[in-house]
Amino acid sequence: MTSMKGFILSISRALTYMRENPIDLTGKPKDMIIKLDANVKSAGQGTANKACGHEASIAVVWEANGFSLAPRKIVPTKCGYYYWYQPNGSQKKPDFILFWVLNGVKKSEIIIDAKHGSKDQIVLNDGWFDNDTIYIISFTATVTRKAGRQSSCLIGMGRDIVTESDSKIMAHIISIKNELNKNKKSMLTSFLKICFRFANKYSCKQFTPEFREDRFQKTLSWLGRSDK
Repeated sequence: MTSMKGFILSISRALTYMRENPIDLTGKPKDMIIKLDANVKSAGQGTANKACGHEASIAVVWEANGFSLAPRKIVPTKCGYYYWYQPNGSQKKPDFILFWVLNGVKKSEIIIDAKHGSKDQIVLNDGWFDNDTIYIISFTATVTRKAGRQSSCLIGMGRDIVTESDSKIMAHIISIKNELNKNKKSMLTSFLKICFRFANKYSCKQFTPEFREDRFQKTLSWLGRSDK
Protein backbone atom coordinates (compact mmCIF):
# COMPACT_ATOMS: atom_id res chain seq x y z
CA MET A 1 0.00 0.00 0.00
CA THR A 2 1.33 3.43 -0.90
CA SER A 3 1.38 6.34 1.51
CA MET A 4 2.53 9.94 1.68
CA LYS A 5 5.20 8.98 4.21
CA GLY A 6 6.56 6.24 1.95
CA PHE A 7 6.48 8.63 -1.01
CA ILE A 8 8.56 11.27 0.80
CA LEU A 9 10.98 8.68 2.19
CA SER A 10 11.55 7.24 -1.29
CA ILE A 11 12.33 10.71 -2.69
CA SER A 12 14.64 11.51 0.23
CA ARG A 13 16.56 8.26 -0.25
CA ALA A 14 16.97 8.92 -3.96
CA LEU A 15 18.15 12.51 -3.45
CA THR A 16 20.55 11.44 -0.70
CA TYR A 17 22.07 8.85 -3.03
CA MET A 18 22.58 11.44 -5.77
CA ARG A 19 24.07 13.87 -3.28
CA GLU A 20 26.56 11.27 -2.07
CA ASN A 21 27.32 9.74 -5.48
CA PRO A 22 27.47 12.62 -7.99
CA ILE A 23 29.68 10.58 -10.34
CA ASP A 24 26.63 8.40 -11.05
CA LEU A 25 24.89 11.38 -12.64
CA THR A 26 27.57 11.75 -15.32
CA GLY A 27 26.96 8.50 -17.20
CA LYS A 28 24.93 7.68 -20.29
CA PRO A 29 22.81 4.64 -19.36
CA LYS A 30 21.84 3.38 -22.80
CA ASP A 31 18.86 1.27 -21.78
CA MET A 32 17.29 4.11 -19.78
CA ILE A 33 17.87 6.62 -22.59
CA ILE A 34 16.04 4.28 -24.98
CA LYS A 35 13.25 3.80 -22.43
CA LEU A 36 12.74 7.54 -21.85
CA ASP A 37 12.84 8.29 -25.58
CA ALA A 38 10.23 5.60 -26.28
CA ASN A 39 8.01 6.97 -23.52
CA VAL A 40 8.15 10.51 -24.89
CA LYS A 41 7.47 9.37 -28.45
CA SER A 42 4.47 7.37 -27.27
CA ALA A 43 3.05 10.66 -26.02
CA GLY A 44 3.11 12.07 -29.55
CA GLN A 45 6.46 13.87 -29.41
CA GLY A 46 8.10 12.26 -32.39
CA THR A 47 10.43 15.20 -32.95
CA ALA A 48 11.43 15.71 -29.30
CA ASN A 49 15.02 16.07 -28.19
CA LYS A 50 16.57 12.80 -27.08
CA ALA A 51 16.97 12.15 -23.37
CA CYS A 52 20.23 13.50 -21.96
CA GLY A 53 22.68 11.29 -20.10
CA HIS A 54 22.22 13.09 -16.80
CA GLU A 55 18.43 12.91 -17.06
CA ALA A 56 18.60 9.18 -17.74
CA SER A 57 21.06 8.74 -14.86
CA ILE A 58 18.61 10.46 -12.52
CA ALA A 59 15.77 8.24 -13.80
CA VAL A 60 17.88 5.19 -12.94
CA VAL A 61 18.04 6.41 -9.34
CA TRP A 62 14.28 7.03 -9.24
CA GLU A 63 13.61 3.48 -10.33
CA ALA A 64 16.17 2.05 -7.90
CA ASN A 65 14.12 3.71 -5.14
CA GLY A 66 10.73 2.35 -6.08
CA PHE A 67 9.43 4.74 -8.77
CA SER A 68 8.06 3.54 -12.09
CA LEU A 69 7.91 5.50 -15.34
CA ALA A 70 4.33 6.40 -16.29
CA PRO A 71 3.14 7.57 -19.72
CA ARG A 72 3.18 11.36 -19.87
CA LYS A 73 0.11 12.98 -18.26
CA ILE A 74 -1.50 9.58 -17.63
CA VAL A 75 -2.29 8.49 -14.06
CA PRO A 76 -1.85 4.71 -13.66
CA THR A 77 -4.68 2.77 -12.02
CA LYS A 78 -2.34 0.60 -9.95
CA CYS A 79 -1.22 1.87 -6.53
CA GLY A 80 2.43 2.89 -6.44
CA TYR A 81 5.06 5.59 -6.80
CA TYR A 82 5.56 6.99 -10.30
CA TYR A 83 7.35 9.64 -12.33
CA TRP A 84 6.58 11.49 -15.51
CA TYR A 85 9.47 12.45 -17.78
CA GLN A 86 9.22 15.73 -19.69
CA PRO A 87 5.51 16.06 -18.83
CA ASN A 88 5.20 19.38 -20.73
CA GLY A 89 7.46 18.49 -23.65
CA SER A 90 11.20 18.59 -24.26
CA GLN A 91 11.40 22.38 -24.56
CA LYS A 92 9.49 23.14 -21.36
CA LYS A 93 10.23 22.45 -17.73
CA PRO A 94 10.18 20.43 -15.60
CA ASP A 95 12.18 17.32 -16.42
CA PHE A 96 10.35 15.13 -13.89
CA ILE A 97 7.21 15.06 -11.80
CA LEU A 98 7.16 12.47 -9.01
CA PHE A 99 3.77 11.39 -7.71
CA TRP A 100 1.98 8.58 -5.94
CA VAL A 101 -1.26 6.83 -6.70
CA LEU A 102 -3.80 5.28 -4.35
CA ASN A 103 -6.76 3.38 -5.80
CA GLY A 104 -6.36 5.06 -9.18
CA VAL A 105 -6.18 8.57 -7.73
CA LYS A 106 -3.08 10.80 -8.00
CA LYS A 107 -2.51 12.00 -4.46
CA SER A 108 0.47 14.36 -4.55
CA GLU A 109 3.43 15.47 -6.67
CA ILE A 110 6.94 16.83 -6.36
CA ILE A 111 8.46 18.82 -9.24
CA ILE A 112 12.08 18.12 -10.20
CA ASP A 113 14.31 19.85 -12.74
CA ALA A 114 17.78 18.66 -13.74
CA LYS A 115 20.73 20.77 -14.84
CA HIS A 116 24.19 19.66 -15.88
CA GLY A 117 27.41 21.55 -16.47
CA SER A 118 30.64 20.07 -17.74
CA LYS A 119 32.66 22.55 -15.70
CA ASP A 120 31.59 25.28 -13.29
CA GLN A 121 28.51 26.68 -14.99
CA ILE A 122 25.15 25.54 -16.27
CA VAL A 123 23.13 26.76 -19.24
CA LEU A 124 19.77 28.36 -18.49
CA ASN A 125 18.86 29.80 -21.90
CA ASP A 126 15.32 31.16 -21.39
CA GLY A 127 14.78 29.39 -18.10
CA TRP A 128 15.03 30.50 -14.48
CA PHE A 129 14.58 28.92 -11.04
CA ASP A 130 11.07 28.25 -9.73
CA ASN A 131 10.56 28.55 -5.98
CA ASP A 132 8.90 25.21 -5.25
CA THR A 133 10.91 23.10 -7.69
CA ILE A 134 13.74 20.86 -6.50
CA TYR A 135 16.82 21.31 -8.71
CA ILE A 136 19.41 18.59 -9.20
CA ILE A 137 22.48 20.35 -10.57
CA SER A 138 25.47 18.18 -11.46
CA PHE A 139 28.75 19.90 -12.28
CA THR A 140 32.48 19.59 -11.74
CA ALA A 141 34.04 21.65 -8.97
CA THR A 142 37.68 22.51 -8.42
CA VAL A 143 38.84 20.88 -5.18
CA THR A 144 42.46 21.99 -5.10
CA ARG A 145 44.97 22.84 -7.81
CA LYS A 146 46.69 19.51 -7.17
CA ALA A 147 43.55 17.39 -6.93
CA GLY A 148 41.92 19.07 -9.91
CA ARG A 149 38.16 18.85 -10.51
CA GLN A 150 35.64 16.34 -9.25
CA SER A 151 31.98 15.57 -9.86
CA SER A 152 29.66 17.47 -7.55
CA CYS A 153 25.92 17.80 -7.08
CA LEU A 154 23.77 20.58 -5.69
CA ILE A 155 20.26 19.61 -4.65
CA GLY A 156 18.15 22.55 -3.58
CA MET A 157 14.86 24.39 -3.85
CA GLY A 158 14.76 27.14 -6.44
CA ARG A 159 14.00 29.74 -3.77
CA ASP A 160 17.15 28.75 -1.87
CA ILE A 161 19.59 28.79 -4.80
CA VAL A 162 19.41 32.25 -6.35
CA THR A 163 19.85 35.67 -4.79
CA GLU A 164 17.01 38.16 -4.61
CA SER A 165 18.95 40.66 -6.74
CA ASP A 166 19.53 38.10 -9.51
CA SER A 167 15.83 37.20 -9.48
CA LYS A 168 14.81 40.86 -9.82
CA ILE A 169 17.20 41.41 -12.73
CA MET A 170 15.98 38.25 -14.45
CA ALA A 171 12.35 39.28 -14.04
CA HIS A 172 13.19 42.65 -15.62
CA ILE A 173 14.97 41.25 -18.67
CA ILE A 174 12.24 38.62 -19.16
CA SER A 175 9.69 41.44 -19.31
CA ILE A 176 11.81 43.17 -21.97
CA LYS A 177 12.08 39.97 -24.01
CA ASN A 178 8.35 39.33 -23.78
CA GLU A 179 7.61 42.86 -24.94
CA LEU A 180 10.00 42.51 -27.89
CA ASN A 181 8.44 39.22 -28.96
CA LYS A 182 4.98 40.74 -28.57
CA ASN A 183 5.83 43.62 -30.89
CA LYS A 184 7.97 41.76 -33.43
CA LYS A 185 5.10 41.57 -35.92
CA SER A 186 5.33 45.33 -36.32
CA MET A 187 8.95 45.01 -37.48
CA LEU A 188 8.78 45.13 -41.26
CA THR A 189 11.20 42.43 -42.42
CA SER A 190 11.48 40.80 -45.83
CA PHE A 191 12.61 37.24 -45.16
CA LEU A 192 13.94 37.53 -41.62
CA LYS A 193 12.00 35.60 -38.98
CA ILE A 194 12.60 37.16 -35.58
CA CYS A 195 12.57 35.37 -32.25
CA PHE A 196 14.08 36.96 -29.18
CA ARG A 197 15.66 34.35 -26.91
CA PHE A 198 18.27 34.20 -24.18
CA ALA A 199 21.51 32.28 -23.93
CA ASN A 200 21.98 32.81 -20.22
CA LYS A 201 24.39 30.84 -18.06
CA TYR A 202 24.65 30.48 -14.30
CA SER A 203 27.89 30.13 -12.36
CA CYS A 204 28.33 27.15 -10.04
CA LYS A 205 31.15 28.87 -8.14
CA GLN A 206 28.76 29.75 -5.32
CA PHE A 207 28.00 26.03 -4.82
CA THR A 208 30.64 25.45 -2.17
CA PRO A 209 30.46 22.30 0.02
CA GLU A 210 28.91 24.39 2.79
CA PHE A 211 26.35 25.90 0.40
CA ARG A 212 25.45 22.45 -0.98
CA GLU A 213 25.00 20.97 2.49
CA ASP A 214 22.82 23.86 3.66
CA ARG A 215 20.54 23.75 0.61
CA PHE A 216 20.23 19.98 0.76
CA GLN A 217 19.16 20.06 4.40
CA LYS A 218 16.62 22.77 3.59
CA THR A 219 15.25 20.56 0.82
CA LEU A 220 14.89 17.58 3.15
CA SER A 221 13.16 19.85 5.68
CA TRP A 222 10.73 21.08 3.01
CA LEU A 223 10.00 17.49 1.97
CA GLY A 224 9.39 16.60 5.61
CA ARG A 225 6.81 19.35 5.89
CA SER A 226 5.13 17.97 2.77
CA ASP A 227 4.55 14.75 4.70
CA LYS A 228 2.37 16.49 7.29
